[in-house]
Amino acid sequence: MLFLSSKMSRTKYFQKLRETSNVVTPLILNYLDRENFQEPVSYFVNVLPKKRAKNPRLRDLLLRLSYEISGGKDWQNIIPPYAAAIELYNNSTYIINWFLDEKGDLKTKDDEKSAVNAGFLLRELAQKIIQQTKIPENKTLEILSGLADNHSKIYIGQNLDLFRLTIDNFDKFQNQETFLPILYEKGRLVCGYFSAWITNVGATLADGEDKYKKILREFAIDLSSGLQLANEAGDFIPSDQKVKTPDKLYKDQVTDIANNRLTLPTWYCLKHGTQEQKKTLLNLVGRRDSTLEEQEKAVYALRDSGAFNFILKEATRIMNSCKEKLHQLPKTEERDLLLTMASIAKTNKFYSTLRERYGVKRK
Repeated sequence: MLFLSSKMSRTKYFQKLRETSNVVTPLILNYLDRENFQEPVSYFVNVLPKKRAKNPRLRDLLLRLSYEISGGKDWQNIIPPYAAAIELYNNSTYIINWFLDEKGDLKTKDDEKSAVNAGFLLRELAQKIIQQTKIPENKTLEILSGLADNHSKIYIGQNLDLFRLTIDNFDKFQNQETFLPILYEKGRLVCGYFSAWITNVGATLADGEDKYKKILREFAIDLSSGLQLANEAGDFIPSDQKVKTPDKLYKDQVTDIANNRLTLPTWYCLKHGTQEQKKTLLNLVGRRDSTLEEQEKAVYALRDSGAFNFILKEATRIMNSCKEKLHQLPKTEERDLLLTMASIAKTNKFYSTLRERYGVKRK
């Protein structure tokens, strides 16, 4: 079998990404229409799924490739309902995060109540879809058990994000050995184990071997760590810049530091930056009214302190770890596509913008 070159693999990757989401998206919208949610919650139930329907979604393809690598056939007749349920559940966490981070389309207390309610309803709809699919009961129970376990992990991770990984707690993390483990543990809890569950769903539906499940799970956790770093770096791209992540248009920049979050770029600058660089960065803490000029200055402070270069070094390490995991799988086109997915941890639009506009050097 001939395997894809890097350029061909990238083209094929985006082709399959679009192909998969094009099958899943109408199903998502159909599920929502069937529920006939009433206002005001209807707006918040629908707003994210409909916005995200405009672009292909990484998780759809992650599920499909995990299924196919594990020996699954005829993905169009098996995968779409599960991909739809995963996307709706994903939206449930996003909409509740709007409330926790005081962002998104929330303008009043009633909006906050409706958003949290919508998050609960979307989570229940995801479970309902999984329960209604016609597969052996033991598989359904395994998938639902994974969903419940993942759900609790996400909000344990949110607790770390809200109350431990804060700029106020900077003095508790005086070196990489104390900071990086809890940062990555938060990432695993908030999104890494979710991605691992997705690969497990694919392998379970395909009756995949346990060794494949383990490799795919470890790959998914590493991949999420890489995307976490990209999002943390991307949060500092000034809000006049519109950049895309693998599955959404990113418009809520500068919210991490406004919400007092201690992310990797912030920690690195506060640890290694000059007094002026630290002052420039801390000027954004707690502020939702920062000017574009102030945001630009913060980017240069992070760049000149070495924060972005350190993140790119970590991204390279994580991407290499992803590849090491995947090379344990048989050589197939699907494995090549997952390798391409892993490269997103290093080649996404956030890093491109930092290199092209701010002169951050490639690592």
